[in-house]
Amino acid sequence: MGTARQVINDERKKLTEIVIKNLEKDGLSWIKGWSSQCTPKNGTTDLPYSRGNKIKLMITADQQGLEDPRWVTFRQAQSKGWKVKKGAKSIALEKWIFTRKEKDKLTGEEKLIKLEKPIANYFRVFNASDIDGIPPINKVNQLEFNKTSIEFIEKVKKSSECKILEKNQDRAYYSSANDHIVLPLKENFKSHEEFLGTMLHEMAHSTGHSSRLDRKLGNEFGSPEYAKEELRAEISSIFTQNELGLELKDNHIENHSAYIKSWIKVLKEDNNEIYKAASDSEKIAERLVDNFKKLEKKKTEHRGKIIFPQKRKKNNDLER
Repeated sequence: MGTARQVINDERKKLTEIVIKNLEKDGLSWIKGWSSQCTPKNGTTDLPYSRGNKIKLMITADQQGLEDPRWVTFRQAQSKGWKVKKGAKSIALEKWIFTRKEKDKLTGEEKLIKLEKPIANYFRVFNASDIDGIPPINKVNQLEFNKTSIEFIEKVKKSSECKILEKNQDRAYYSSANDHIVLPLKENFKSHEEFLGTMLHEMAHSTGHSSRLDRKLGNEFGSPEYAKEELRAEISSIFTQNELGLELKDNHIENHSAYIKSWIKVLKEDNNEIYKAASDSEKIAERLVDNFKKLEKKKTEHRGKIIFPQKRKKNNDLER
């Protein structure tokens, strides 16, 4: 079987090969399978999976046509009195340990010590469709508004940390030098969905500003750095749509065919890149969603019309 790190490296290589194959065959259209209803979570703790594990489970669900987003370990299923179906196949997920408990020699109190090198491990999960006895999934209340209306689009626009300009031209971009987003006029898009998808993509880029998440921006078109930033913006815009309960089927995703080759090149050179991109994309999406929720909270404190689910603690993808 090999060490945990070897298993993780092999799994990352397999996932990267799947992503490359999908890019070569369908461009980015396959990402449309990542709907808000399939965002993976643990079936016993109800906590969402994160980073590379999140993408891995979303890709698996899309490939296998799985409709239940819940996943559990064999041990978790047993603890609940559920049974894993005979012949069910598990998925290996990563688990990284960054700290350890240590007793203070003077006080005897336990404290967390950061490890110089994180400890690698993995665990295996089964989809809820392969579990007998698991209860029906509870549906989460969606936001109470028309999610592609002009009113909603303007709310998203106001949550941006930089100015968004609409101009009568055919380019959409974020200028890191001026710290603003420029979009074509709404009426120049095929639909509100396409406008909103494009805006979220550019808002994702804007989080890279030095005053925010501080990523390297202004890269030359076609360079590895440019490809990496575009990959992060695209994945994070999907994550953001999922968190807001959006289902943007008609968006700008096909318009990125010019980037496909550079993405494939970056992924072929580094099996870890899809995991790095997933981690950065999650941070981007969290920032965009938090900004939107903060804005809405101010407007609805006394009206109580829009109810967001409570922010849940992340499970850090630990087997528990």
